[in-house]
Amino acid sequence: MLTSLRARLWLSYALLIGVMLGVVAVVLVQAILRNPQVYRSTLPRLRQAAVNALPEVNRALDAGPARLQAALAAAGDEAQLRMLVTDPAGRVIADSWSVPQRVIRQIDPADLAEMETAERPGLLRDARGRAWLYTSARAAGGHYLVTAMQLPRLPVLTLLRNEVVAPIMLAGAAAFVISFLLALLMARWIASPLQRMQAAAHRMAAGADAAIPEEGPDEIRDLARSLNDMNRKVRAGQQTQRDFIANVSHELKTPLTSVQGFAQAVLDGTAATPEAAQDAARVIYQEATRMHRLVLDLLALTRLEGGTADLQSAPVDLAGLLEGVAGRLGPLAAQHQVELACQAAGPLQVVGDSDRLAQVFTNLVDNAIKFTPPGGKVSIQAREQGGSVLVEVADTGPGIAPEERERIFERFYQADASRRGGSERGTGLGLPIARQIVLAHGGKIWVESQPGFGSRFYVELPLHKAVR
Repeated sequence: MLTSLRARLWLSYALLIGVMLGVVAVVLVQAILRNPQVYRSTLPRLRQAAVNALPEVNRALDAGPARLQAALAAAGDEAQLRMLVTDPAGRVIADSWSVPQRVIRQIDPADLAEMETAERPGLLRDARGRAWLYTSARAAGGHYLVTAMQLPRLPVLTLLRNEVVAPIMLAGAAAFVISFLLALLMARWIASPLQRMQAAAHRMAAGADAAIPEEGPDEIRDLARSLNDMNRKVRAGQQTQRDFIANVSHELKTPLTSVQGFAQAVLDGTAATPEAAQDAARVIYQEATRMHRLVLDLLALTRLEGGTADLQSAPVDLAGLLEGVAGRLGPLAAQHQVELACQAAGPLQVVGDSDRLAQVFTNLVDNAIKFTPPGGKVSIQAREQGGSVLVEVADTGPGIAPEERERIFERFYQADASRRGGSERGTGLGLPIARQIVLAHGGKIWVESQPGFGSRFYVELPLHKAVR
């Protein structure tokens, strides 16, 4: 039973409440047992008895020990008190109390002098440890007359019947019961969401799409929210993994089918002429090259996403790098009858891997050229903006639909036929790789596009501090 969280919480609260109420009860009982009213009511009686007995005690001091003992016994019987006489050193020389077990032999002279004017009686203990309330009065010859009475004991039943204690005890018992019930509710309030969270977690582990209710204290709500986020990310990762396997299988299926078919044609003699054999070999080579490029791209993307890619870090003249990209892709632009322009405002230096950054902008410009119709224009612009370098690659192509803009950076995603580049169709990994390279350099990449008005890809990279 005590292994559950709810039981342990309830027991912890109950014990804490019980200890607190117990401490309060002990302090209350002690306060009542040591009621100052007892001391205040006793002091006048003791002093009045001393005033009444003092003349006879002074006369008896001159008449000898027997007379003194008799005088003390008579005065003690009359006042129903114990009376003692001490010498100036505090030694008891006469005592009206004849019980041997209650003998008192010595009282501190300083205490005797203090008790003459004290506002409350002093406390003595006899040979058996019983407490006595006392006061003192100075007698003849430096002697002291001590009047004392036993400290009254308050029986437990009397204490429980006390007009003040009884209501307090009842209130304490009611508070104890109510506190236990509140502790039970508090334990349930905390533990119930955790138990539901545990059940939902078991369903998650079994593969079900179970949402954890976000309820209970703030900390438990935050935990439930985190677990739900983790579940969504795990399921998204699983879906991405399934999509990845399906996409890889799809991408490899076509070239493998072509390789297998043309290889079979060579083997069974269908491609009997040298020209047919050469065509078959060319197709096999092209498809093998495509599969090789796909594998290399996948390997590069996996390393970039896992943070294991070997990226060099050195100052890079981004303006010069962009000019170089434009120069290398100029013939491709001319082939597609597309105008290619590059404009970099001033020296723009970043820190990173120049080859990887060149790969990013080559991919963006290459895509822009392929998807821009003849007579269109592709422009590259770079400028400093708020401590960063902003590079814009714009084209006058057909644009990208809103629903496609959200997915173009996913693995293997290809836009519709108007954006596929015909026979020059890629693997669908260029933009995901570009995105990971930019992220690895502490930057970001995004696209703005409207169907019919072209597309603009933006890359923002931190500016090298030496240039600031």
